[in-house]
Amino acid sequence: MTSSPTKAQVFRQRLGSTLVLWAVVLIALFASNPTIANTAFLVIISTLGVIGFREYANMVKQAGVDVLFRSAIVAGLAFIALEVGTGWSTQDLDTNVIHSTPAIEKLSSLGPISIVTLFFLWLTTTKLRSAGKIKIASLASTLFGWFYVFWLLSFIAKIYYLPNVQGTWFLLYFILVTKFSDLGAYSVGSMFGKHKMAPNVSPGKTWEGFVGAIVVSTLISVVTVSLASESLAPIRGAHAIILGILLSVFAVVGDLVESLLKRETGVKDSGALFPGIGGCLDLIDSLLFNAPLFYLYCRLTVAP
Repeated sequence: MTSSPTKAQVFRQRLGSTLVLWAVVLIALFASNPTIANTAFLVIISTLGVIGFREYANMVKQAGVDVLFRSAIVAGLAFIALEVGTGWSTQDLDTNVIHSTPAIEKLSSLGPISIVTLFFLWLTTTKLRSAGKIKIASLASTLFGWFYVFWLLSFIAKIYYLPNVQGTWFLLYFILVTKFSDLGAYSVGSMFGKHKMAPNVSPGKTWEGFVGAIVVSTLISVVTVSLASESLAPIRGAHAIILGILLSVFAVVGDLVESLLKRETGVKDSGALFPGIGGCLDLIDSLLFNAPLFYLYCRLTVAP
């Protein structure tokens, strides 16, 4: 009988996986050739979507529900490709700044709506064609999983192609602040955690870890903005503090949402892709929840 890994072993595994993943992300985002950078970004986002939805499908299958996997993947990849394609087409190759046009703005607003609408209609007609063999629970689970993975993931592309700013740096900042929230929660919670935050959802989460997430995330936000003030303009002072707090809080919420999904479907991790972390959804759960919040905050304040 094998013993469970210690917290120190889990931390080392998690740190190793994180460093490797960060290296891949940085190489992709900051490649000198824009075509390579954009292609790598599309491949990474698409791969995360496919693997993430596969893990979701496997989880709900444990609860006795099958999703329409192929239909969801086709619609999801088309959705991601549209987001990346519209951003890529308006990117300044010298500065990586996005300067949108009326035609692209129209496509970027009508395109996603069209894909979502066609996907929904396809699901409903599939239900009709199945003559009752496909249950409503399968359609509902497919639609929920699609929005949870692909729709939320598409906001990462929106961040990367934010108009009139250096989207690459904004995305890097977003990932840094969000993932350091995870690290702060895990580290502080492991060392000082005593008061359970949501024992019925995620027994390992503590209020001490939650405070650690906020402190570490906000500190990283302020330091990153200070060190890269030119690249992250116009994020300044108060915005750095607000974003640090906002992203840390909802990173924890996003983690709890995925923990609830795992608990209801009876699985410990969404997968075993990354040592010390788990599956793809375990890796990106906080990013998924934070991406639309960060994008909306930027569009309403610093990058309208």
